[in-house]
Amino acid sequence: MRKCYLLLVLAFFYHTLLAETPRKTVNTSIDKVTVFLTGAQVTRTGNTTIQPGTTTLLFSNIAPNIQTQSIQVSSEGNFTVLSVVYQLNYLQQQEKNQEIDRLSKIKISLQDRLDVENSLLNVYAQEEQVLQANKAIGGEQQGVNINDLKQAADFYRTRLSEIKLKQLEIGKTIRSLTEQMSITDKQLNALHAQPDQPTGEIVVTVSSKTVVQAKFAVSYLVNQAGWHPTYDIRVKNISNPISLVYKANVFQQSGEDWNNVKLTISTGNPQEGGTKPVLTPWQLSFFHPHATTYATMVAPAMAGVNIRQIRGRITASDGNGLPGVNIQIKGSTVGTSTDANGNYILTIPANSSTVVYSFIGYHTLESPIHSPVMNFTLQEDITSLNEVVITGYGVSRGLAGKIAGVVTKKKDQEEASIPVNATMVRNQTQATFSIDYPYTIPTDGKQYTVDMKEYSVPADYEYYCTPKLDPDAFLMAKITNWDEYNLLEGEANLFFEGTFLGKSLLDVQTFTDTLQLSLGRDKNIVVSRTKLPNFTTKQFIGANKKEARAFEINIRNKKAQPITLIVEDQFPVSTNKDIEVTRLESSQATVEEETGKLTWQVKINPAQQKKLTVSYEVKYPKKERVLLE
Repeated sequence: MRKCYLLLVLAFFYHTLLAETPRKTVNTSIDKVTVFLTGAQVTRTGNTTIQPGTTTLLFSNIAPNIQTQSIQVSSEGNFTVLSVVYQLNYLQQQEKNQEIDRLSKIKISLQDRLDVENSLLNVYAQEEQVLQANKAIGGEQQGVNINDLKQAADFYRTRLSEIKLKQLEIGKTIRSLTEQMSITDKQLNALHAQPDQPTGEIVVTVSSKTVVQAKFAVSYLVNQAGWHPTYDIRVKNISNPISLVYKANVFQQSGEDWNNVKLTISTGNPQEGGTKPVLTPWQLSFFHPHATTYATMVAPAMAGVNIRQIRGRITASDGNGLPGVNIQIKGSTVGTSTDANGNYILTIPANSSTVVYSFIGYHTLESPIHSPVMNFTLQEDITSLNEVVITGYGVSRGLAGKIAGVVTKKKDQEEASIPVNATMVRNQTQATFSIDYPYTIPTDGKQYTVDMKEYSVPADYEYYCTPKLDPDAFLMAKITNWDEYNLLEGEANLFFEGTFLGKSLLDVQTFTDTLQLSLGRDKNIVVSRTKLPNFTTKQFIGANKKEARAFEINIRNKKAQPITLIVEDQFPVSTNKDIEVTRLESSQATVEEETGKLTWQVKINPAQQKKLTVSYEVKYPKKERVLLE
């Protein structure tokens, strides 16, 4: 109780101090942004004059959703920083994009007109009800002469006709206005228009004995930002190096536009925990499993198996597509975003099982990779924002005030000028790419492609085929010393001899010295794998059954030059002592004993054809069933 009372007293004293000290707004602008894989550090700078005494400085128009513990305030001047506070300003809304503002006003105007037309429609409907309820003329004891009846009939017919025509006219107007509203809503969705949100403010209290010209740099981390690596891989021919363009697809919905900022792309991720794991004692005990259905055992194991690409549509609760939804494979840097209609296509890395869908203003959704087509509806997040957060306080004296672990830079410690293209710096735990000219990235959630680096990469080329899984031959490029390029896992656009071949995946999750890039299919190498019926046998020996299988692989080179083709197949491998596998024929392939993998390195001249044979025999109990193909 005493602790709570003390906190109330301190809070009252603090806010009383703010109310009594002069307040001054410091005009700042964003001059540099460091974009991480998840999140971005925004740095604002500004100058102001500090009067003698205690002054409260207000840094306004800050993003409303920032990590408050990340706020850093650097300053130059002979004064003392007393405290730093972050709060929300609900009286000042975020500045809207001009096009969004124009469309929002059009939508309000259309809604006003719809309200008027619906009101008129309701009035005519009520008048019609009154006329229908008062059709009776005369009474039970008194008749109606012909003239009165004719006048009444003419009146009802004329007025009801007028009402019906008016209702039809209003109905047409309502349908037209509704259609215009729908089109406006779709355009606002395409521009990623968000409901009005408050702005953030950083309140810095300083103390000075004299008039001081102060320079401030305020930085903070926003969550609604990030980037995905993608690549353009261009091959002129197999006699030349690969041209590899390293790109960053940057997106942000922080609530503040980044206009002409110095952009730095970082391979770091501040959202990941930095605390090392600690082993605890591993204590064994008896395990008593609960009853488990076959579906629950198989489904997790099958999730994502052999699914190499997913596509789908992400919608809001009203059924409209959500553009700019961030889609990422969990545990990797592979990602993309939805287009203007909410559609997406994403290549899946090996051993991936979960995909994450996130969009500002909506709950994040995680789903197992269970199908090549994955459609979802995101639910709106109506959680309210905290109004005031105090992030730190303290006193620092001297020429530079320091808050939240900030070290003030001197002028001679500023970063050197950036050369042409981009400057790559390898830090202790990450690599950064400083872009050589200013970039503008609005807060609309769209992906903006930033070319970071272009490499001319020496490569060895060969063809690869696994006809058991896919009959096509793939051109592969083998790159050594690839780790010096600081590549991340991501999608790659393939171009061969100036033609776009499609997408592939740059898989850098490997521990080998050689990185293999798949450059697409080559239809001029024809490969087929057929089962030989003459070698398919089945016989019974006592309590056992013996079956044999044989497959023939035919390869034909239709290209004008000789090729080297790596062909892979496999023998089955027994996991049960009652199943015996005998390897009969492998056409002099290299065989991995533990896995049964067969590898041939075949050199084929133009118009030449070669054949390879795989055959094996399996013996197992005749009462059991074994899949042999």
